[in-house]
Amino acid sequence: MRWLLAMLAACAAPAESTNEVEPDGGKTDDSHECARVTPEVSASGTARVHQLTGEDDRERGGFAHNRTLSRFGLWGTDLGASFAHAGRTYFLFGDSIADVEGTNPKCGDAIAYTTDGDPTNGIDLEFVVDGNGHYTSPAVPGTRLECYEVPLDGISAGSMYVWFSTDTMTRSVLAKSDDDGASFAFVHALSSLHFVNVSAVRDGDMLYLFGSGRYRESEVYVARVPVGEIEDRSAYRFYAGFDGCDEVWSSAEDAAVAIFGPACVGELSVHREPALGGAWVAMYNCGEPRGVQTRVARGPTGPWSEQASVFEPWANEGYCHFMHASYLWGNCDAVHDPGREDEWGGEYGPYVVESLSRAIDADTAEMYFVLSTWNPYQTMLMRTEISVAHLQ
Repeated sequence: MRWLLAMLAACAAPAESTNEVEPDGGKTDDSHECARVTPEVSASGTARVHQLTGEDDRERGGFAHNRTLSRFGLWGTDLGASFAHAGRTYFLFGDSIADVEGTNPKCGDAIAYTTDGDPTNGIDLEFVVDGNGHYTSPAVPGTRLECYEVPLDGISAGSMYVWFSTDTMTRSVLAKSDDDGASFAFVHALSSLHFVNVSAVRDGDMLYLFGSGRYRESEVYVARVPVGEIEDRSAYRFYAGFDGCDEVWSSAEDAAVAIFGPACVGELSVHREPALGGAWVAMYNCGEPRGVQTRVARGPTGPWSEQASVFEPWANEGYCHFMHASYLWGNCDAVHDPGREDEWGGEYGPYVVESLSRAIDADTAEMYFVLSTWNPYQTMLMRTEISVAHLQ
């Protein structure tokens, strides 16, 4: 078990362009003349559905639903951004721990997929595996993928496209797979500024990338590119504010302006939610206030609502239930990993599983998201209800 503790310690808490701009007519800003009304959002009923990864569910007793250790050699993992491709929903897991040291690269990642559309009794996962049925870690030529260097998000556009962070979460790259995630080719370096962490939304023929920069010290930005030009880095345009009531999109990333803060965002998940009439929904974790937050907007540039709490680890029965509270504080659970009794769990990486959302009424949707818990070093499937107002 010594190598496992060393692995967790290693993961512990952790391009040139012109100034060309493109105005978009018909958009409005927050001024009196442009009269944009900011929507409102609230969340309720957040609870754990089941443990998505790992072999044992220590809170509920018995096996975890997917038994990833005995089936795929995966002891523990985190993150889990998801996207649709080739009739499946793919999950991109981060720094993963194998059953036997040396079977995968140090902190190598993992890719899973499902066709299961019913989360109520547990999502059935399969993994991209080698000839022995052991999970394999994605590799991108010329790109280091070790600790804190993880897959961020993906889209389907004929091929599978996945963004990865590298250089200890200070730079992002785009990679392409033509064999459903079994192998990847390097496409281009995306960013070392505002889009080190990204969440991708395909809206028709346009791709929007939402990004944050310095880990857990960044606001959120947005860029766009025609889907057909995704491989051309020079085709990306960055939202740079307004000229009167017209949006400005610049080819210079350093001209980008934040669409919302505060400057504490790490992992983020943005999507367009059909169950809420096409609202744009963002989830992210933040340190102040503590927990998972959400915002909504009518369009990618906003105005975005004030943030609302989706998950707080005490109020929503994380600690002392499926997240470990340090034994130095008290003794209220036994869900910790071996040898980590005195180490707190922590919530991060809230990634919405878009395919599972459903409308409850015109203003409320049931949504599911993957949440990482640090100790235990696993991912959970969570359920919540998101309600909006003033969206029309």
